[in-house]
Amino acid sequence: MKFLIVQGEPVSPNAWIPDLAPPLACQVATSLSEGILALNKTHFDGVITDLAALEDTSHSFREIFQRTQSPECLLFLGLSQTDEVSASVLSDGIDGYIDLPFQKPTFQNWAHSLHNQNDELIQHRAELIQREEEIATLIAMSDIITSNLAFIPLLAAIAQQTSKALDAERTSIFMYEAKDDRLQAAYAEGLSSYSISIPATHGVVGYVATKREMVNVVNAYQDKHFYNEIDHDTGYTTHTILCTPLISPIGDLIGVVQCLNKRDGTFTKTDERILSLLSPLFAVSIENALLFRDLQEEVKHNEEMTVEKIQSERLAIVGRMARSVTRDIAGPMEEIVDAAARLGREDITDLERDETSQAIEHIVDQLVGLAQQLLDFARERIELMRDTFDIKVFAGMVKWHFDNQDLTVETTKQIADTDREIHVDADKINEALVCLANVMDHFEPISRRLIIDLDETGIQLTFSNLSTDTIEKIMYLVSDPFANMDEEQTVSLKMAVAERVIAAHNGSIIEGQHQNLIIQIPDHLDEP
Repeated sequence: MKFLIVQGEPVSPNAWIPDLAPPLACQVATSLSEGILALNKTHFDGVITDLAALEDTSHSFREIFQRTQSPECLLFLGLSQTDEVSASVLSDGIDGYIDLPFQKPTFQNWAHSLHNQNDELIQHRAELIQREEEIATLIAMSDIITSNLAFIPLLAAIAQQTSKALDAERTSIFMYEAKDDRLQAAYAEGLSSYSISIPATHGVVGYVATKREMVNVVNAYQDKHFYNEIDHDTGYTTHTILCTPLISPIGDLIGVVQCLNKRDGTFTKTDERILSLLSPLFAVSIENALLFRDLQEEVKHNEEMTVEKIQSERLAIVGRMARSVTRDIAGPMEEIVDAAARLGREDITDLERDETSQAIEHIVDQLVGLAQQLLDFARERIELMRDTFDIKVFAGMVKWHFDNQDLTVETTKQIADTDREIHVDADKINEALVCLANVMDHFEPISRRLIIDLDETGIQLTFSNLSTDTIEKIMYLVSDPFANMDEEQTVSLKMAVAERVIAAHNGSIIEGQHQNLIIQIPDHLDEP
């Protein structure tokens, strides 16, 4: 047996052992760096070190030992009576302890005893390494499956990673359908999803589902529970099986995980332990994915129901608006009838005929505009015919549009001095401004001003000289255009049309200071 004795730096004052007689051999490293060099060059049956070497984090002696030495090489710690050992040193990779200072007879007796106990210590080391691998597998699997909530991709990740961890050819995830008492392969490597469906009492998976216990089959065709029809249907030959149930935290059967054909021999006790540790994690992850899928379906259903409800409410609103409009149509229609009667008089003069005809045309234009507003609102999406205007030109179009109305339009010096352009549907903007002016007149029929100005993002149109009460009513209508459905005039329709036109331009209606109402329209609007 060959030992490496490593003394940390500086050299320990303890008396380290001299040369040993065969079959014992000893190599002494008088510094940590010398010990690391020896580890990289030679394999030993045992390595003995003092605390200085293990606690020197600058060289990571323990990591180098684990990387360079085989599981048969054991690591021992030499301790004197005055040494105080930290928990971190004791908890990781130490196979035993030796009292310092060494005495040759004592060490020889210890070495011979170690030789006799070597198999047990090696088994202990192998188990530690195996547990480390199992923990690493669990961590890796946990990271993969807990980061995935999509049902089929989650099952695929579970199956693929399980096959990799257990060195199996294939893994299948069977979901239990309680309604039909069947097991369906929701995911099976090498096959399409849900291509296998069997009664919950058939085959090894059925037995595992019924008994709710793991089964390790070393020869499938000699196992009385094996259901060979699946092999016949798929063309795949099953030799070995490791199968475990998936049980929810409250004890419900979710499904079964089945691993097929260990690539090298049969499934081991280690494989059983790994799968038994993983199966509760699989069950929780799958249950979460099912809940997430159900939630998505419910959200989608609710969205569809919401769309239908919105459409239904829109039609109902349009119907109510149409009934409201009929009240406004009745008056103009009476005027048309009276005008038609005047035109039928024999004593009507040419001047009266022209004036009456113009009055009828004006009333008809109003009714056509009202009908168009109702039609625009009934459409789900407003259609804009945008064009690019010099802002000064656009301001001039607004002023011209209000020439014959009781509204004074003014522009600021910024408008006169700017070279900026605006990309809008000018006719729709003017229509919206007229609708807003009509709503204001309904609440407060007085003269007012419309001031056209610029801000950082675009054009700003300000209605001034409004009362606090009128502003409150208008802002309430902005959030709910149909709050005044009982109004005698079509306030709601006009407000809805104005709000939709401005919103379609990515603009907004806001309450300004000093009893003002501000409409903000950006310079440009990207195509939807």
